Amino acid sequence: MKKLIVVSLVFVMLFSMAACGSKAPEETTSTTSEEKTAAAEPATPVEISLAFWSIGQAIPEDGGTDPVLDKIQSTLNIKIKPVNITWDDYTQKIQIWAASSQLPDAFAIDVVGTATFDEWIKQGVVKEIPDLSPYPNLKAAIGTPEYDVYKYPLGDPNAKLYCIPRINYRDPNWSINDFGVIVRKDWMAAKGWSEPTDFNEFTDLMVKFAKEDPDGNGKNDTIGLTAYSVEFLGWLFNSFEPGLISGSSKTMVRDANGKWTPVFTTQGALDGYLAIKNLYDKGGLDKDFATLKGEEGLDKFVAGKAGALAWGANYGSLFYVHTRYDKLHPGYKFEDTFSVLKPFKNKDGNYYRIFSDPAWSETYINAEADNVKTDKILKLFDFFFSEEGYRITHFGIEGVDWKLENGNVTIIPQTDASGKTITAFDKYPSIKLNSLAEWSGTGSYINPQLYPQVQALALNMRDWWLNNSKVYETNVGVKFLNYPSKAQNVADFKTDFTRIIMSKDTAKTFNDVKDEYLKNGYSNIIKEVNEAMK
Repeated sequence: MKKLIVVSLVFVMLFSMAACGSKAPEETTSTTSEEKTAAAEPATPVEISLAFWSIGQAIPEDGGTDPVLDKIQSTLNIKIKPVNITWDDYTQKIQIWAASSQLPDAFAIDVVGTATFDEWIKQGVVKEIPDLSPYPNLKAAIGTPEYDVYKYPLGDPNAKLYCIPRINYRDPNWSINDFGVIVRKDWMAAKGWSEPTDFNEFTDLMVKFAKEDPDGNGKNDTIGLTAYSVEFLGWLFNSFEPGLISGSSKTMVRDANGKWTPVFTTQGALDGYLAIKNLYDKGGLDKDFATLKGEEGLDKFVAGKAGALAWGANYGSLFYVHTRYDKLHPGYKFEDTFSVLKPFKNKDGNYYRIFSDPAWSETYINAEADNVKTDKILKLFDFFFSEEGYRITHFGIEGVDWKLENGNVTIIPQTDASGKTITAFDKYPSIKLNSLAEWSGTGSYINPQLYPQVQALALNMRDWWLNNSKVYETNVGVKFLNYPSKAQNVADFKTDFTRIIMSKDTAKTFNDVKDEYLKNGYSNIIKEVNEAMK
């Protein structure tokens, strides 16, 4: 599920390069101050070996370079040696390197809270991250309480940081837009249908999309709600059990006695399943939801075969919908065609949002890296979080690719020999390094001129959530705990959702699933998590 969200954020990284103008994050400061370290600057560039997904595309292993990379390396007096890993082999490669003392100086992986994380710290494989005061931009980004869950041991007042979390957004609250339902606004307008205010009205709308010829072609060829994947149907629980919004069954919430309990065991979860089963039985939910592969759900939506799509309401998801639809309908108006539904009130009268993980994946520093290399690695991250670093790794070289006008970055239009518009992303492979420190969700909100119609919808939805909803208490830290029965925490939302919705007796199947989990390790998990979180 996290990788699906990362894919959405990567769309932001790819397409934000063509922006007309931008301001970098306001909280950053310059990283070129000589007061940062009392240590003498090395006479020659410090070589740093770095393993990061597809870094070979950003920095060729044959030593190739580009002006952006030259600027980064000369500013920091470093030489980055790329160590390539892919999405398919990164875990295996890094674990082999760790076991054979062949780790690069710094490397990216997602192991926080696992037995591997615990072992690496205890065995001295990875280095403790020192005081971040000399790196003010990095400290501003990850030094807030939200990132305490990445410290070890979790919950210990003297816990230490052993990794640099790769943040999703500068403000973790903005992650709420990673989940949503996109609808055909034009179909609703043509039929005079209003936006639903509760789940019953939502069900009625989805059934109308499926049965009342919303596209007006005189054919019975549309469906109601489809999904990018089953996990995104978790949004449907927003008014019943908000802890399931993210489509994960591994979340824990407090029961009536204040005890942490698996989210899939609650009465709210059952109420949600009963309502969604009704939606399915009435024909409002894609009958093929359980077997969707690749982008089949998205394909249906952009082809005009579905009235709603459960995916993300962030800029990356919305812009991808726009580009796909625009290929079929050149020149159409996004703002007249699509909208995003607001959530529904819980039975207590409140709207709730969840607080997702503030980061996905981490960078570790090899314990064998000396203090000079460690300092340079931290300065590299500090640079990426600075105003200067943000601009060069998103817009290219000042005076060549962009200029500053009234405090805003304005892109200098450029074309190739054929007249095709080219961006800094096209010109400088090393710009791919901009996701080393953070996924690019933040950029989609701070740039006031980035594809305005699409961005406006994402901004409006984000602001609505922040102004009208309360944070629903979930145990974000549970995934970072290393407890004896953690290997038995295997509840899978997609499997359970499909089994329950497709069954004849929803309540019985729900209770069967719950009882099976409790008998197969979850009773111990509940005890161990509550003990650890005291």
